[in-house]
Amino acid sequence: MKANIRRAATILVCMTVLAHTVYLQPRGRVRSLRSRQLYKVVNNDNRVGFIDNTGKLVIGFDRLPKETVAVRDFHDGRAVIYLNKETPDESKGNMNYTVGYIDTTGKIIIPARFEEAYDFSEGLAHVKGEGLNGFINPQGEVVIRLKEDMWPILDWLSYGFHEGFAAVGGESAGFIDRSGKFVFKGYTWAASFSEGLAAVAVGRGKEARYGFVNKKGEMVIKPRFEPLFRSHKQIRSLSRFSEGLASVKVGDVYGYIDKKGEFVIPPKFLFANDFSEGLACARLGDKTGYINKSGRWVIAPWVAPYMGGQFKEGLAPVSFGDAGGSAYIDRTGRVIIRGAGHEFVGGVAAVDGLPSSHLAPESGRGYIDKTGKYLWRPQ
Repeated sequence: MKANIRRAATILVCMTVLAHTVYLQPRGRVRSLRSRQLYKVVNNDNRVGFIDNTGKLVIGFDRLPKETVAVRDFHDGRAVIYLNKETPDESKGNMNYTVGYIDTTGKIIIPARFEEAYDFSEGLAHVKGEGLNGFINPQGEVVIRLKEDMWPILDWLSYGFHEGFAAVGGESAGFIDRSGKFVFKGYTWAASFSEGLAAVAVGRGKEARYGFVNKKGEMVIKPRFEPLFRSHKQIRSLSRFSEGLASVKVGDVYGYIDKKGEFVIPPKFLFANDFSEGLACARLGDKTGYINKSGRWVIAPWVAPYMGGQFKEGLAPVSFGDAGGSAYIDRTGRVIIRGAGHEFVGGVAAVDGLPSSHLAPESGRGYIDKTGKYLWRPQ
């Protein structure tokens, strides 16, 4: 029962990762880019297909099996697909599906034989089922086997292999290389590598602090920063470096450090997101705006509940609260498109999509180009 609950919770997290909109949490992670720039669409019959960046339907709604429960976005040329079991197992409750992968033509390239399967990253994907807990390659071949009590760490939107290493948990947290060998461990929590460094935590509960290690396992920035916690005091997330800086928490405020661990922007913000395209959304007092790497306001702060996403391809999704709606702004803060959703990827952004319950496909998701023109209207 506990295992089923854990699997349901994990998969629900993974399925809703792509449903995050402009009210981004502090220090939101950057999603890896979709391969071949295919975008998921759903018709009125809840059948899933994919369009390209011109709006052309390249994987038709009748291409995937009728047993399809849900499909994730493409990564490394593969997308996770959930299929209903032909013979339901009553003991599994609402977990009566198997998981596999499709290629960019919609063909099931790795049979749906797993209980859990996750996105490919750097050519490897974590799967569980049939007595397996490990990583497969794009052909479905097992290349790494993990012990049953080990698992890759899901840290916000970061999971699996990054820069040649995967953060894994178990008796203690650490990192494995592409051969599956532990290269260094002994932490209470670990995040993925980014720009050559990875955040690792020591201590537990309120005493937990994190610093950064390099790829030799050397602690190059000593643990002194406070993690984000879940309600039950388990670590929820650590920082990462983006464009040479990392947002870190000291007491109740955030600032930015460089790769020497020195503050280049003093801790004073109520939240401070990762830098992207030279700008980061931050809140000071009751106002939120965008700062540059010197800590100066580039886009003047607005009174909360204004919230902003990351700049991608020159535009960022922002929310002005219930009264003001949402929009995409440029680097000067000028509104370019009214009504915003996800960040742009390959010149296309998902809008209007509403995350539906459990594993049902997203309903009402549409796509626009950078002029605001619909490439695919919500069904």
